Amino acid sequence: MLEYLVFGVLQGIFEWLPVSSEGIITLAAAYIGAADPLQLALCLHLGTVLAVLVYFRKEIAGLPRDKKLLRFLGIATACSLPLGLALYLLIKQIPFGSPVLYLVVGLGLIATGFFVRKKKGGLKTVEKATDLDAVFAGLLQGLAVVPGVSRSGITLFALLSREYSPRAALVLSFLMSVPVVLAANAFILLEGFVLVPEHLLALVPAFVFGILSIEVLLKLAEKVDFSWFAWGFGIISILAFLAA
Repeated sequence: MLEYLVFGVLQGIFEWLPVSSEGIITLAAAYIGAADPLQLALCLHLGTVLAVLVYFRKEIAGLPRDKKLLRFLGIATACSLPLGLALYLLIKQIPFGSPVLYLVVGLGLIATGFFVRKKKGGLKTVEKATDLDAVFAGLLQGLAVVPGVSRSGITLFALLSREYSPRAALVLSFLMSVPVVLAANAFILLEGFVLVPEHLLALVPAFVFGILSIEVLLKLAEKVDFSWFAWGFGIISILAFLAA
């Protein structure tokens, strides 16, 4: 029971940092012998999505009137889902007891570090979002189903490279997470994933720490280089692969 509370805390803290909460939770869950760590990691995203819905409730309530933002999110989601599904089915073929998983996560984290390191950013606001921006960010978001590739990190790279300001990129990245996480969880439920009391318990700290992390990250958006976090976790994961 305690380990699931820890998983929830990890999800809430790392989901919005560009270091892949999915990769970290997948590794931790595989270590304790959870039946399907990748599905568990996807399930825990429900807690942080609820944090987004609460924190950005005004923006979300205004979506029906904000046609440009609604169109952006629709296009981005339509680009993310097919690619994400294909990669998910591929990754599922890797046995979760296999050391290869550590290598996949490690390489994904190191790649994320380079994405984050190369971010640029500009002055573009959410109101200036374009269809091409949505396609680019949506396709890169689809890659985040690979454990180790940070969804927030790769979408921030996409949006900052399209000249969005750090705050605008964060807001769009947060909002982009909602439809894909809901779709991913609907899919794993259709696959037969069963929510047990431990999962529901883990969603509580994921939600609480998710809200706190959003607040902190929005304040630190222009001050912190998170690439070193991604590289550090990536090296640890690759060392675990080599030692296995």
